[in-house]
Amino acid sequence: MCDRWKPGVDLEFESVDEAWEFWSEYGRRKGFGIRKQYFNKRKNGAITSYKYVCCKEGLWKGDKRDSQVVKHRAETRTNCYARIGVSLGKNKNFVIHEFVEEHNHPLQVLEITHMSVSHRKITLVQAFEIGITESFDLQQKSSYQLATTLVGNKVNVGYTRLDAKNYLNVRRQ
Repeated sequence: MCDRWKPGVDLEFESVDEAWEFWSEYGRRKGFGIRKQYFNKRKNGAITSYKYVCCKEGLWKGDKRDSQVVKHRAETRTNCYARIGVSLGKNKNFVIHEFVEEHNHPLQVLEITHMSVSHRKITLVQAFEIGITESFDLQQKSSYQLATTLVGNKVNVGYTRLDAKNYLNVRRQ
């Protein structure tokens, strides 16, 4: 991987959004999903620090309704410690003050990393196609199959059927 995409302590960003985009791109290039763990802010609402982590960080705490569940889902978290911490520097830029690179789980194959939850996105063109197929009363399943056929297979589509369904539900509101 190019050193340009590797985080390091004292790397600066103009905003937390820029730091988030950097972490997202690093995760996509390295082969892992990402998420935001927490942030701190001042009384006036200005963000002072953020911690971005691997999507497998932490462990599931359990749920009091657990006894009612018929089919339990597999545990996806492994207590992975890969993360970056960014904080507001003296020059009003956000600076990486902590970087842990090691993962305690196998990384994803790079060809399918874009399908992890944190990296999936419906592009404007795909949104337009979904909208057109809906306007012609094509079922969502058929619409997704059409998109899959056009690009070759499901991995190349870049989103799931559920993502398309959620997009349409938000659009209808």
